Amino acid sequence: MTPQLTFLGAAGTVTGSKFLLESNGARVLLECGLFQGAKSLQERNWTPPVQASTLQAVLLSHAHIDHSGYLPRLVRDGFDGSIFCSPATADLIGIMLPDAARLSEEEAEFRNRTGATRHQPALPLFTEADATRALGLVRRVAFGDAFTPAPGVTARLSMSGHILGASVVQVTTAGRRLVYSGDLGRYGVAVMRDPDPVSEADTLVIESTYGNRLHPSDDGRPILVEAVQRAVSRRGILLVPAFAVGRTQELLFLIAELETAGQIPRLDVYLDSPMAAAANAIFSRPNLPAMPPFYTTPGYAASPPHLIQNAAPSVTAGINRGGSLWIDSRRAIERDFITKEHQPCENAFCWPSLPPRQPA
Repeated sequence: MTPQLTFLGAAGTVTGSKFLLESNGARVLLECGLFQGAKSLQERNWTPPVQASTLQAVLLSHAHIDHSGYLPRLVRDGFDGSIFCSPATADLIGIMLPDAARLSEEEAEFRNRTGATRHQPALPLFTEADATRALGLVRRVAFGDAFTPAPGVTARLSMSGHILGASVVQVTTAGRRLVYSGDLGRYGVAVMRDPDPVSEADTLVIESTYGNRLHPSDDGRPILVEAVQRAVSRRGILLVPAFAVGRTQELLFLIAELETAGQIPRLDVYLDSPMAAAANAIFSRPNLPAMPPFYTTPGYAASPPHLIQNAAPSVTAGINRGGSLWIDSRRAIERDFITKEHQPCENAFCWPSLPPRQPA
């Protein structure tokens, strides 16, 4: 039988990534993403894209919810196979899936309490218990190691950049090689390793989120410097909405480097996101399992030692569940900046644990 690939999501839209691979009786789902955005897209989450109990395995490229967030619902609908991903992806979905479940339960509770629903009662798409069951099916696979997710199917993960743990998924079955890019990272990102090259593929499924747009060649430092200096000149506060996983850690790294270089003053940095703080803890773990030696360039800065996690000014409450960074220019920090060598950490530069500090 010639392998067949069916697009169940991320087709006609950039969210809800799911691709069903069938080959000689094997049924493997590449990605298991949640549809996000417009109501018409979110409603698609309530229609099962595939009979969950017929799947032998799910392969995840990375942890973002539009690639992993449907896993609890898939388990709720009867999936009991294995979920294969890199170790850092497993760590990240360990905080992201329960959070997504809490959001779903809270929304259902709110709609029932306020009557903002045509359903009696409104139900969550999935629960924390479903997320816990899904996490129990996760199998960690190191980059470069071959594994067999289903009979007659072999697979391997390689680095794709993007966020910690993100992978290009290579699947071989019936003599043909399918390569799925996941979300591709940029080259030269301060806290990430560059994507591994792909040498060959019979079928290539590749991200096209950015279409015909080009990224600027710099990493945003000039924009960040100008914004911080403008806030300083006004003795004000700079609010930076940021994705909790990936973007926040890159911003913290850039702030630390800019302070070390004297391009911005040392300022209080508040991180208003429990999820981002949990992701920081994952970034701080050295030597994740079965990883090759990492870059050993000394002198990389950690995130600011004056970072105050989950202690932002109260006015941030409710602004963005995903979290935000506050850079407070009203009180400069009078302490020496601590620089430490980066530690090996899967496909990203990881920093040592942050020293505890309470807001004054």
